[in-house]
Amino acid sequence: MTWSPTGVKQVAIVGIDEKQAFTMMVSVATDGTLLPFQAIYMGSTKQSLPTPKATNYDDLLKAGFKLETSGMKTYWSNQEKMKTFVNDILTPYFDKKKLNLKLPPSQKSLWQIDVWSVHYSKEFQFWMQKNHLNIILDYVPGGCASAHQPCDVGIQCPLKLSMRKSYHEDVVNEFLSELNKGNNSLSLKDVLGVIRDRSVRWMWNAYNTVNNKELVKKVCFQFNITHQSLILF
Repeated sequence: MTWSPTGVKQVAIVGIDEKQAFTMMVSVATDGTLLPFQAIYMGSTKQSLPTPKATNYDDLLKAGFKLETSGMKTYWSNQEKMKTFVNDILTPYFDKKKLNLKLPPSQKSLWQIDVWSVHYSKEFQFWMQKNHLNIILDYVPGGCASAHQPCDVGIQCPLKLSMRKSYHEDVVNEFLSELNKGNNSLSLKDVLGVIRDRSVRWMWNAYNTVNNKELVKKVCFQFNITHQSLILF
């Protein structure tokens, strides 16, 4: 809760300087497959990542998730993180799908992405042409993501709702635990290390919430695209 005079153009938010976040890359395919997530945290060393003791940490790794540092002072994706995503998550999916469908390795695959500056940069396009010639980039026009980008259309809402629910569970459980100990001076553990480790469980719960092929096809692909090698980001 905050308070500012009526009519001011900018309202200060209590605790805004303590905000912590990370980038989560989510991808789905037209057959309803939900690919492993790539999570990007601010920093450049392993100390900036969730620790192995985090709840569901092993589950994420077994499912093929990538937990990475940005290498910068932000948690945004960048050229190098996009290349990691393509090499370690996207391409293995396409290769496996071609093998299952008995298609040749030279079979073209269509990858639909938005016109974010990194996606649309000449550097990234040249890198894709050089290293992944069989993946065709299909850009969603600017301003059209809410209507034509499946993850925006159908995945964002249930995924974010699940993560908020998991966060709320952590807050409630932490407060109840302190009350049961007789501690009446309650304060939320919002230090970076604690939140970072808790994010692992939030991602795992969200992944399981939307990892349903019928759900993905129903909420994302209500238009006529049937090629099973199509993936959308």
